[in-house]
Amino acid sequence: SIKCLSNNNSSLKSNHLEYFTHLISKIDNSTLEELHLSDNFLTENSEEYLSKLLLHLKGLKTLNLSFNNLRSGLASSFVVLRKLYRKGKSKLENLYLSECAMSEESFYELGELLQSKFCKLKTLCLNMNSLINNSNFLKKIKKNKSLEKLYLNQSDIEDKDINDILKIINLTNINTLYLYKTKFTNFNIFLTILYRTKIIKKGSNNLDI
Repeated sequence: SIKCLSNNNSSLKSNHLEYFTHLISKIDNSTLEELHLSDNFLTENSEEYLSKLLLHLKGLKTLNLSFNNLRSGLASSFVVLRKLYRKGKSKLENLYLSECAMSEESFYELGELLQSKFCKLKTLCLNMNSLINNSNFLKKIKKNKSLEKLYLNQSDIEDKDINDILKIINLTNINTLYLYKTKFTNFNIFLTILYRTKIIKKGSNNLDI
């Protein structure tokens, strides 16, 4: 009946996930709700195993893979997750992917997932990932209706992206949008964003998620 499993900063490598997924594939688990694997040595070689985690952890609501060099290793997981959502077979709501060196392929598949009408993600953290070659990604977010929190701290979003940011604010149900240490340089852009939003409450900005 374990609900939360945390293996943050524990020197996990991709081949360790092979053993774990082999075991859980024997009997699907419906009780685990949180899985934290941040700050390890997982690479794009984890692709197959991450997909199996999503397939066999039926009750998973929170997945934290931050601070792993996953690159294109996330692409197939987003494809699998999109299919699971469509079939009503995934409960995943919170996905943390800070500083995962996400590739163009991974961003493409994540964008396809987010614009799916079946998407159930409520919190998405993409802090410290590069969007410079993935300009269409922001355009896809505006079609999402499930997200409530979006973290884009310390990304390379810049002045030219302002229209996409404003559309995200106007068209989605996101009520918390983090843009700390992005590359906006025009003060008028900050004012434009403020005019479109409401300051709801004070709060600390945790970049370690």
